[in-house]
Amino acid sequence: MSLWGMSDGATLTGKSTWTSGDATLAGGSPAATYSTDGVEVGDVLVGADSKLYRVISIASETSLEVDRNYEGGTSSNQDVTKIELPRNVKITKDDGTGHTIASLGIFGIADAEAVAGGDDVVSIAVNNNTNSANPAGNTTQGGAGYTSAPTVTVAQPTARAFDATSTSVVVAADDAIVLGSTNLPPTGTELLYMNFPGGSLAADGTKATSGTTSGAVPSGLTNATIYFARTANSTAIHLYDTFNNATANNGIGKPSSGLTSISGVSGTAGNHCLVGRTASATASVSGGKVSAVTMAVTGSDYTSAPTITVASEEHTFNAASAVAANGEITITGHTFVVGDAVTYSDKGGTAIAELTDGGTFFIKEIATNKVYLSATNGGTKLTLTDGPSENHSLTGEQATATASLGLGGASGDGGGRKRDMQGAHLGWVKRTVGTGGRAGRVHYETLVAASSISGDAEDLATPDQ
Repeated sequence: MSLWGMSDGATLTGKSTWTSGDATLAGGSPAATYSTDGVEVGDVLVGADSKLYRVISIASETSLEVDRNYEGGTSSNQDVTKIELPRNVKITKDDGTGHTIASLGIFGIADAEAVAGGDDVVSIAVNNNTNSANPAGNTTQGGAGYTSAPTVTVAQPTARAFDATSTSVVVAADDAIVLGSTNLPPTGTELLYMNFPGGSLAADGTKATSGTTSGAVPSGLTNATIYFARTANSTAIHLYDTFNNATANNGIGKPSSGLTSISGVSGTAGNHCLVGRTASATASVSGGKVSAVTMAVTGSDYTSAPTITVASEEHTFNAASAVAANGEITITGHTFVVGDAVTYSDKGGTAIAELTDGGTFFIKEIATNKVYLSATNGGTKLTLTDGPSENHSLTGEQATATASLGLGGASGDGGGRKRDMQGAHLGWVKRTVGTGGRAGRVHYETLVAASSISGDAEDLATPDQ
């Protein structure tokens, strides 16, 4: 392997077995062929635990040694990805455990990733709280009172409406749909066609199949069907049946394979639509707060960062038996901390005399399974009067988050190529997600530029489809 490889990942032939606590990678069934596949000392392998392991010796076609004992549980008959990361890149942390591709932050950007990136949700940053603060008065983040990971909802991309009856919009001679010059879908973008304006394509591929129709389906298109965009010119796109067909020839020209031949319809004007896949994400919780939001599906065709909604968590208690005159409220298993903001609800009943339904209060003191409130953050602890024997609730401040798109807002050059990636070039690139005042912002630094690079070791931070 050269100092800098020309592949960001390739799946090896055959299967391999990772053994917990062992530095030997052995063949599975069918057995791997390490030498035949061109594995060399210095190459990096992705373990079944997603950690990176550097090859230090190759004993045979079916056996090799890596730089440290395998950290995950024993996994038999696994596909293994080889990555030609630079030899001088450190793949272990200071504590001796391994990096993953994402934590290392160095990616090989191939041409397909370059032409299709820019409209995906690549990161979501947790925001500071509006009301909650610690006893020192410092703003906290991640909401309050979470005992388990909340649901995260990412808004769907804006559906692109077009008039299928207009010959200047559906151009049969060019098999093109004119969408305008603003935020044209990059080549490779996944789009769902619907013959009504409000279609949707969920993260799991679920397609909207009902709604108000807007006339007949244009010839060549099928309602509720996924297509892939290819730039036709500065205002229009072609539609292809697969991602590979849409991105063929590095985005140059108009390949015939998989091209959808489109002609418009006659009749009452009405908007049809093309809409990208909706992104999805999951939350992690620590100390009662959302500590991170991780992308699961990056989505496609976002023209602006979508709204992120993180569910809040409600904690119920009996307004009579769980309330004491000293202000004590019993909430079993709560994760509130001093300074957390909470919203009180009488849930349609009779409010506790010292509290206001829908009002914001603050955690003044805590004990095991107990909380005490104040009207202001750091204010005097409230005494409480028993309420009626009915369930009331305290809901911790709802966490908020902000999405970032990658690889930047690319613009077409008329030939279908999308190159504006905030400085990222084909080759090896360092991806950094900002913190503090730059939280959630994604920066790409080109380490080694290349005219091309092959492979696809990962498809999240630098997605190609």
